[in-house]
Amino acid sequence: MKSLKLRRLSLLSKKERKGRIEKFDDGSNVVIGENDTGKSCLIKSIYGALAAPATKINPRWNSIDPIARLDFSVDADDYTIVQHGKFIALFDADARMLWCHTAVTAQIGPKIAELLDFGIRLATKQQTVVVPPPAFSFMPFYVDQDTGWQSSWISFAGVQMIPNYKRDIVEFHTGIRPKEFYAAKIVRDEALRKQADLVAEQRALARAARRLQDRRRPVGLDFRPEVFEDHITELTEEVTHLEEGHSQIRRELSALQSRKAVLVEEVSVARSALSDLEADYRYATKLEGEVICPTCGTEHENDFAAKFGLLADAEMCRTIITDSSAELERISVHTKDTVARLGEFQMQIGRINGLLEETRGDIKLRDMLEDESERILDVTIKDEDRALIEAIGQAAHEIDEANERMGSFERHGRRAQIEEFFGERLREFAEELKVSNAVSGITPRVDMTIRDTGSDLPRAQLAYYYAILHTVAKYSTACMCPIILDTPLQQDQDDENARRMIRFAIERRPKDTQLVLGTVKLHGVVYDGHRIVTVDKDSLLQASSYDEARAEIDPLVDQMFGQGSLGF
Repeated sequence: MKSLKLRRLSLLSKKERKGRIEKFDDGSNVVIGENDTGKSCLIKSIYGALAAPATKINPRWNSIDPIARLDFSVDADDYTIVQHGKFIALFDADARMLWCHTAVTAQIGPKIAELLDFGIRLATKQQTVVVPPPAFSFMPFYVDQDTGWQSSWISFAGVQMIPNYKRDIVEFHTGIRPKEFYAAKIVRDEALRKQADLVAEQRALARAARRLQDRRRPVGLDFRPEVFEDHITELTEEVTHLEEGHSQIRRELSALQSRKAVLVEEVSVARSALSDLEADYRYATKLEGEVICPTCGTEHENDFAAKFGLLADAEMCRTIITDSSAELERISVHTKDTVARLGEFQMQIGRINGLLEETRGDIKLRDMLEDESERILDVTIKDEDRALIEAIGQAAHEIDEANERMGSFERHGRRAQIEEFFGERLREFAEELKVSNAVSGITPRVDMTIRDTGSDLPRAQLAYYYAILHTVAKYSTACMCPIILDTPLQQDQDDENARRMIRFAIERRPKDTQLVLGTVKLHGVVYDGHRIVTVDKDSLLQASSYDEARAEIDPLVDQMFGQGSLGF
C-alpha cells in the first residue's frame, strides 16, 4: 500500500502581489483561524493542487488567480505539482517537468491514478469507461466544511460525472474489491466487448453467406477448368488488353483536362488585364503632359511612348486570349475524339462475352467461372468463420479467467470480514463521540448513509469517516493519503462535544497517517503538534511572502509555459 505525505504548500497571487508558504508535519497539522481568515481556502488548495477541487470555493479566492505549488512524497519518491488555472504540471525531485496537461479526465486523471496505484475504471453517464478523476482517489480522506459534514462522499466537485459511484468507490478503498479485482474486471469487460464484436461479425458473415446461397443457380454439373484451358488463356489476354486500353484513355483525358484548366485560367487573367489596360489608356489620353503621383509627389511624363506602351501590353493580352481560345477549341475536339474511342472497346467486350458463352458439351465457360468464383468464396467464408469461432472461444476463455479472479475476492468471507471490522470500529467510535443512537439497531455497511440530525450529525459523520479510514488502513491495496478535515465543528457543537471531536480527530486517526485539521479554536484540547495560523481578515496571502513564494513557483511555471513544453 502506497502512502502520500504532504511536505509544503506555496500559494501565490501575482494580481495581489501576495504569497504564502506553509510546511506540513508527517503527523498532525492543525490549521487555526477565525472565520474569513482564509483557513478553508488554504485547506481546499491542498487537494485542489492535485486536480481535485472542493465542491464550493470562495469566489473571492478565485478572483485573485491563485497559483498553488504542492510538494509531496509517494513512499520514498518526492514530487512537486503546480496548479495554474486549468494547467497542472508534475515535477520530479530535481524539478524536471514530467507532464503538463489541462484535461482532468482524459489526461491528468490517468497520470495521478498511475502515481497513486488507483487501479479502477468506471462508466460515465455517457457509458464511456474511464479512469475516474483524482477526486475519487482522495474521496475517503477529505471532508469539506460546506458539504461533507451533512452527507458523505460528496466533498469534491465534478464527481456526478460517474453515476452511482458511491458503492464502487467505497468497496475499492476499503479493500472489499481491491485494485486486483478491478484489474481483472477491466480484462473481463474488454474481453466481453471483443466477444460481442466478434459474434456480431460472425452473424453478418452468416447473413451474407445465406444471401449468396439464395441467389445461386443449381447446375449439377462437374466443372473442370482444363476443358476451357485455351479459352481461359484467350480470355485473360482480352481482359488485359481491355484494361490497358482503358488506362491509356484515362491518362489522355486527365492530361487534356489539366491543360484545359490552365488555358481557361490564362484566358481569364488576360481578359482581366486587358480590361484594366484599356481603362488606363482611356484615362491617360485625358491627362496633361505631366502627371504628379498623389502619394509621393514624383512627376511622370505622360507622353506618346507611355501611351504606346499601354497599347502594346493590351495587344499582347489580345494575342494570349486568341491563341488560348484556339487551343481550347482543339482540346475540346480532341476530348470528344478520345471519348469516342471508348466505343472501340465494345468489340473487345463482345469477344469476351462470346468466349464466356462458348460451350464444351453442356458446360458454358461463364458457368464454369461463376462456379469457380463461388467455390473460392465458399472456402473464404468457411475460413473466416473458423477464425471467428476460434477468436470467440479465446475471448470466452479470457472472460472465464477474469471472472475466476474477480470471484476469488467474493469468496472466503472477505466481504463479511471487512464489513465486520468496519462495524466494530463504527460502533466504537460512535460511542466515543456520544452518537450511539445513530448506529443502533442497524447492520453497518461501508456504503451506508448516516441519517442523524442536528448537532449529532457531524459527530456521527466523523465516527463513520474514521471507521472507513481504519478499514482502508487495514485492508486497502490503494494509496493512503492525508486525512483533511475542514472545520468539523458544525451545527453549534457545545464546548464538551467540540473538545471531544477535536481530540478524537487528532488522537484516533489510523497509525502513521497524516492529518490536516481546520478549526476556529482548540476548545481547551492540549495539542503540541504543528500549527498553521491564519490571522488577517479576508487575506490568507501576505505581501511579505510574495517574493519567496514567487521564487519557488516562477521557475516551474516557466517550464510549464516554455517553448514546446505543453502536452506531454
